[in-house]
Amino acid sequence: SIEEVLGAVVARMRKRWPDARVQLRVTPSLPPVKAEAALLAQVIANLVDNGVRHSPGDVDIEITAGRSREGIFIAVRDHGEGIADEDATAIFERYRQGSEGHAGTAGLGLAICKLVVQAHGGTIAARRCEPGAEFRIDLPAEQVREESGT
Repeated sequence: SIEEVLGAVVARMRKRWPDARVQLRVTPSLPPVKAEAALLAQVIANLVDNGVRHSPGDVDIEITAGRSREGIFIAVRDHGEGIADEDATAIFERYRQGSEGHAGTAGLGLAICKLVVQAHGGTIAARRCEPGAEFRIDLPAEQVREESGT
């Protein structure tokens, strides 16, 4: 259940970053996703951590989940520095950082996120927002078989 995974991540992130506002909006009755909950939770936590670290001043992070053509989507949006358009795909490569560069980061976090999402049959993408950035994960939903009862 995406609701359970995201709820646990938000609780953990609120403890880790008590001064940040981390909001969660999940469309009710989302179909289940076949995924390793701990790995998926770590991906979302990494995206929230990045958003907090790259947001000066008041920190607002929005996590939303809903239906998509592929199954479900999860989006993590911050209102921080944002990313350059040319960095939107490059930041998912190993040892790559945005064109601004941020001291103290190894450049592996987003590459690992991409590998985990791909291992679950999904995709991850980044886009610039004004202000901030949004990272969107699309995952296939598990098909729920109807029991015929006969």
